[in-house]
Amino acid sequence: MRKTEIKIIFVLICAVLLMIASYSEGAKKATITLIPKTAAVESGKTKKFVVKKTGGISKNVKWYVKIDESLGSGDGITTGFTLGNQNIQENSEVISVGGVKQIQNTDYTIDYVLGTVNFIITAPPNGIEITASYFAEGGSTNVGIIDGTGIYTAPDKAVLTSNPMRVVIKAVSVDNPEISKKAFVKVYTPPVILSLKISPNETSIAVSDKFIKEKMDFTLKAVKKGKKNVTVEWYINDVEGGNSTVGTIVGTGLIKGTYTAPLKVLAKPVTIKVVSSLNENIFAKATVTVNDQLIANGIPTSVYFGEVIIGKDITNPIQEIFTITTRTEEAVGWQATSVPQWLEIIPRSGTTPDQVVMQVTDTGRLNDGLHTGTLIFQSTKKGVNPLTFSVSINARSEF
Repeated sequence: MRKTEIKIIFVLICAVLLMIASYSEGAKKATITLIPKTAAVESGKTKKFVVKKTGGISKNVKWYVKIDESLGSGDGITTGFTLGNQNIQENSEVISVGGVKQIQNTDYTIDYVLGTVNFIITAPPNGIEITASYFAEGGSTNVGIIDGTGIYTAPDKAVLTSNPMRVVIKAVSVDNPEISKKAFVKVYTPPVILSLKISPNETSIAVSDKFIKEKMDFTLKAVKKGKKNVTVEWYINDVEGGNSTVGTIVGTGLIKGTYTAPLKVLAKPVTIKVVSSLNENIFAKATVTVNDQLIANGIPTSVYFGEVIIGKDITNPIQEIFTITTRTEEAVGWQATSVPQWLEIIPRSGTTPDQVVMQVTDTGRLNDGLHTGTLIFQSTKKGVNPLTFSVSINARSEF
């Protein structure tokens, strides 16, 4: 084969491979992604956002920042209003009169380049507020400026409407304006709490009684900026600190909140809420169900039955006797479950209050050494927490 023919074949193969690669890239769904998706930026500082893309589009985008503003109040006469910014992203606007969303080309028209709004049929009524929400190219001094390379400069702390202030950035593909992606920014000035999280976020607890106060800790995770101390406030069903009806809660710095259950079972779960003292919009919630509880009167919930000889008949019963009841003294059905093989429960089920015997039996199955197990009494009624015993016995061979 001649060298010329080889070169031609090589060029054709390269062309085919290039076409395959191009087709593969074009076949992918065209999307863009912003990195990072979320960010916290101190007022006056900058943050770089990077565009990643898939499919047959370029990385070229236009950058916008969301604006929420009031255009003032209507007077019943004026129909034309000017937005605070120009170069608005098309169809990104929401224009409302008195809280009622208006329909473009039915209620109003808009010039996206000049940033003007004109009401078509009737002027907004006298004294009724007109609001606008939209994405403005490049942003503004009130929400921050973003340049063509994706560098965002947060606004000065003097214009923050809250601390932190939430800002939405949007990148729109130049190749296909239908393709866009948002990033979410928290602009802050220290000291500040950026976010709160409590765990568990859903749980249950037994009702308290006059002798036993049932308590539960809710671990708090706070993301804060600044060296100065910041505080939080704890609420139960919107009552700060709670009360005797829904239970009480006491906070320990930014570490935890300790909930104490009330003396009565509650028909509905209570809501625990922790709120930043600097910004009521920074909060976290958890729900707690306060249940009745099966309890054992006359015996601890950890029982050691002593030592037995393996396989030897027990002439003197090794047993513990107690009364199973509920903390509220309500009569409920119960049954013993997860019973160790060397233990007999008499009776195995019943209705509270009931006398129950736990008795050692069948030592022939035991091996030398300490044996531990868990004995659980379940209620047949939903919403009653189980009674759990830790039981143990030591076994040895006779010879």
